[in-house]
Amino acid sequence: MGNQFNTHVIQNVIADKDELKWYFDHCVFPLAAWESYSAVLVSRHKKLSDEEKQKTGLTRAEAEFLKTEVLRCPKFKSVYDAENKNITFEQFYKMICRLNFDKEAYLTPMGGPLPSKTLSVLFYVNPCDDIKVWDYVNSTIQEKRTALIKASLNGKKSVDYLQDVQTFGNVDNAIKHAKALNKGSTYWMDFDIDVPDWWKNNGSKYFNDMKNALTDAFGLGNYVIIQTSGGYHVLVRTKSVHSNPR
Repeated sequence: MGNQFNTHVIQNVIADKDELKWYFDHCVFPLAAWESYSAVLVSRHKKLSDEEKQKTGLTRAEAEFLKTEVLRCPKFKSVYDAENKNITFEQFYKMICRLNFDKEAYLTPMGGPLPSKTLSVLFYVNPCDDIKVWDYVNSTIQEKRTALIKASLNGKKSVDYLQDVQTFGNVDNAIKHAKALNKGSTYWMDFDIDVPDWWKNNGSKYFNDMKNALTDAFGLGNYVIIQTSGGYHVLVRTKSVHSNPR
């Protein structure tokens, strides 16, 4: 190899650093020593038309998780650090930047680059409890290990058996998956609101109605409205929920 990098096209997942900073300042809470945040690069095939699905080969309905990045507290060197130092915006920003990728890294079954409109970054707004993650993964590994030993003793050497053996080389992904399942501090409730075309065509009126209803229910400063392609994600502070909001 030469000493120059290939000039492939890099897909940047951040559209506006200032908006990301606003989100960090208003939505991301400090981490406990045993907690971490996760962000995931995904390809959501539901964004494609039937014709586009056939053309690209992305015919599965579910989203494909491509890459996960994790943000933890910086390593504590003293009790003072643990009590006074936490994650910063620059650390959060770098985590999201690590989801940028070479367009040749992820290809469709037809060999082309993933359509940009399918790509999104999912950020788990509530951190996970890494102690629970440890216990969950350890239990899963022990169960898998026991099942494999029994299968081996019974002389089973099928493809399924070999694929199960290969899962031990995938522990890092098992940990990342477990982070999505084992919540730590719960700061937010997330409501995914899809709206019909008649709402979008009269957006300002209905948006103001929604905002007024949220203010009446939870109070200013206790919710964040995030616009999506299909409607809105509404984050509501759990401390402001005093009845079943659904």
